[in-house]
Amino acid sequence: MPRDKTASSDDHATDRPPVRRHDRDESDAILGLWILTSPDLDKIGSCLINDHVTQQQVGRGRTAHFRLHDDWLSRLHFEVGGNSDAKAPASCTLRDLGTSNGTHVNGIRRAHAVLQPGDVVRAGATLFAYDWAMVPQDDVGLIGWSRELQHVRSLALKLAGSDMPVVITGETGVGKEIIARAIHQRSDRKGQFLAINMASLVPGLVGSQLFGHRRGAFSGAVTEQAGAFDVAHGGTLLLDEIGDMLPEIQASLLRVVQFGQSHRLGDPTPHDIDVRLITATLRDLQESVGSGGFREDLYWRIAQGTIDIPPLRGRRIDIVPIFNHLLATTNTRWHRVLIENNPAYNFEMAAAMEKLYLHSWPGNVRELEAEAKRFSQGVEDITARQPKSEIYDLCSFFDFDNEHLDPDRAWPTAQTQSSVPDAAYPKHLSVLEDADALEREIESQFEGNIRAFSRHFASLTGMKSDTVRRRVYRKLKARQQIER
Repeated sequence: MPRDKTASSDDHATDRPPVRRHDRDESDAILGLWILTSPDLDKIGSCLINDHVTQQQVGRGRTAHFRLHDDWLSRLHFEVGGNSDAKAPASCTLRDLGTSNGTHVNGIRRAHAVLQPGDVVRAGATLFAYDWAMVPQDDVGLIGWSRELQHVRSLALKLAGSDMPVVITGETGVGKEIIARAIHQRSDRKGQFLAINMASLVPGLVGSQLFGHRRGAFSGAVTEQAGAFDVAHGGTLLLDEIGDMLPEIQASLLRVVQFGQSHRLGDPTPHDIDVRLITATLRDLQESVGSGGFREDLYWRIAQGTIDIPPLRGRRIDIVPIFNHLLATTNTRWHRVLIENNPAYNFEMAAAMEKLYLHSWPGNVRELEAEAKRFSQGVEDITARQPKSEIYDLCSFFDFDNEHLDPDRAWPTAQTQSSVPDAAYPKHLSVLEDADALEREIESQFEGNIRAFSRHFASLTGMKSDTVRRRVYRKLKARQQIER
């Protein structure tokens, strides 16, 4: 529910401005409670710093130490501060201040919790992450706030200033090509950036596609053809999935790296090339060297610089910033319009982003990109069909379920959301007409979870859950306007 009746007075303002990362030294990340999404758009990317000495109160009221313009927050919603336990110096304590909407930690409503780095907190329509992070002034094209990603940025910038070969490792979909592009764009190389996926090259023509061929070099070679190394002359060539390279191609690549010379098929003499080589792989190349699948001399030539990109589940604070960036690139003007004009959308958005945060993302950024496109299309479709609708089930637009949830941060199941037996719940619509009774019912039986209430009520009455939810929000919003 948007507001509670027992909030403190708005007198004696102590509206402390939030700490912004760009006001501080960017060499070190900060451990704190970072705002991932909120109706208070100017506060996104701000951090409530825990100094391990004082307790700080968060809410929408002017007496809150950290104030947010979020009507779904109580005036004083929760209190957060340093943990006095010397055995857990990186943790902090959080205490809900008796609110109607409650405070959720890792998807579960909690009155008190000890936060560990990587935890997510949802209060009202605002989503926080407790972690080591920073919001850089220059993201080098790498979207995210995590300390781990900042380390990758620093390595990329250092390597951009040289021409040494680089190996980028990481799971599929983590953004290895993005890192390679960032290195090229920050280098002094004037040529183009060219990316080649070794797994996609035509068997039997790999040598020609990489190094080119002369006319008549083999059957069907009716014209002279430049290879990838020739095309990338003066620039940067990324060879993705280098672990799939055939042994005979590895020998040719070794000559390129060692002597700066490429040998076209059918050409009796090599020619000089100037190419910055970056390779990428999800395999352990050193393990491949040990098993004989990859040449050791080539490995030490191409791995003069190395960057390992951690998976998305290992840097969760990056998930929501990347998702919002992807929404922005799809030209979804409706997203900002709804955030600015629809309080119910903000409340649902916080719950949807919480679910994103708790997903384990086996496909990493590539999977997140697919979900962003699906989400964008889903909201555009429903707003086109129901332009005056005030509420949307945003979680339903994501095409994943509990199968890939982080086991350490469990999304609440239907059993944890509600333990109300069907026979004990009213099967009539009158409960939707009395705002006070409705709020008491949701609070006492469903721990303030409107979505769980709507699903359960719909199952008993035959109504659609989104219809129930819309009526609940309208009733509570109408009462809020009367109270004002």
